[in-house]
Amino acid sequence: MAGCLLVMGLASCEMKNEILGKEDGSSEMGLLNLGVAVDAKNNDVQTKADANPGTPESIPSVSATGYIVEISNSTGVYKTLTYDPTNASVELPVDSYTMYAHKPGGPTETDPYYGGSTSFAVKKGEATDVTVTCKMENTKIQLVYSTEMQTSFTSWSITVKAGMRSKVLTYSGTEAFAQPSAFYWMLDEGVKEITVSFVGKNKDNKDIRESRVITKPASAESSDWLGGDALAITMKPGTYDPENPNGLQGIEISAEVTWNGVEDPVDVPVVDDGGDEPGTPVDPSDPSAIKVSIPQTTYTLPDDVDKKAEAIATITSEKGLKSMKVVIEAGNAGFGAVINDEDLINNGCDFSKGVEFVGATDSSPVMTLIKMIAPNLQAPPAGATSYEFPLGEFFQAVSIYQKTTSANGHVFKIRLEDSDGNVNDETVLSIIVK
Repeated sequence: MAGCLLVMGLASCEMKNEILGKEDGSSEMGLLNLGVAVDAKNNDVQTKADANPGTPESIPSVSATGYIVEISNSTGVYKTLTYDPTNASVELPVDSYTMYAHKPGGPTETDPYYGGSTSFAVKKGEATDVTVTCKMENTKIQLVYSTEMQTSFTSWSITVKAGMRSKVLTYSGTEAFAQPSAFYWMLDEGVKEITVSFVGKNKDNKDIRESRVITKPASAESSDWLGGDALAITMKPGTYDPENPNGLQGIEISAEVTWNGVEDPVDVPVVDDGGDEPGTPVDPSDPSAIKVSIPQTTYTLPDDVDKKAEAIATITSEKGLKSMKVVIEAGNAGFGAVINDEDLINNGCDFSKGVEFVGATDSSPVMTLIKMIAPNLQAPPAGATSYEFPLGEFFQAVSIYQKTTSANGHVFKIRLEDSDGNVNDETVLSIIVK
């Protein structure tokens, strides 16, 4: 009987440890009272050519409810939870920890991404209050057009480049004039310059080509463009001279920035890129530029399952492909766990930032993963003048993880650059699973 009681007691202790999450068997516990806040002020930046001068934008209010909190000790991530301010107490073993809280999902180009970290220690039998403040971790870039732009130019194409990231904004003169939406980039380390190239036709149908380089002001703590930087680039026409053969004397570009710890926008240096006229920047609609075609950009499963064979994005590039970066934003947690595996990210395969496909070998980390979920996909060789990206190859893999919880489904973003440095406007494809 004594032996039975001893065994039952040991089993009871083991079960208690499991219930309390005491995997290490430690009975020395403390309580963490967790708080998560979001500082969104750097997602707002004023501009000299505001579409509504004199009307300040309100700083967005962002709730931290639903944010993901990762609590780590010396051995790695110990606990992951979803923040709920009404139930924010966590029992933890006595130890030293770091905590990283972040917006659910991965960074996107269309929205700010907030995250923050802090360190703390848990003491036996004591409650520890810890608050982490999440700040914008990507760089916000906002182009602002003065109202004179539409009366001075009949069309334009503006290319913004920073490191390996690029974006093309166009105006054909046929659509309604509107201010472009801000975009958000997770930039690589060491990016010190943002280049803005303008190609347009003035009202005399003359070509205007100019390029500027934007750098951080000397007062900034770092010369690198960082997460939390919010850059506003103002575009306005130069002085018009009807007696000049070119009519319009170029474009005026000014910029201002805020960064973490700075309340008021600061003017930033905008200088000519130091070369001659930008060679011949290519309008994305020009036949010689990179082109992408696909029967439809959004597929819904199982409704479109029979369209697998035709769900192919055909890419053509007269100058040959130099880069094809693919960003994948998972539409649910299951598929997200596959493409955002920590080992893959540590091997340079981070789909949230974009993974290079051009020249990838079958033994590389990216192709090893891709072959598991899209067995027939082949990477394009450097200089390829045509390539087919088989979106349909992903149908079966994403169906395994069932219904997508994101309204946009699983999103694939393709960013291309040819051997002459021409870039295409980002191609966005998606698969929604019912």
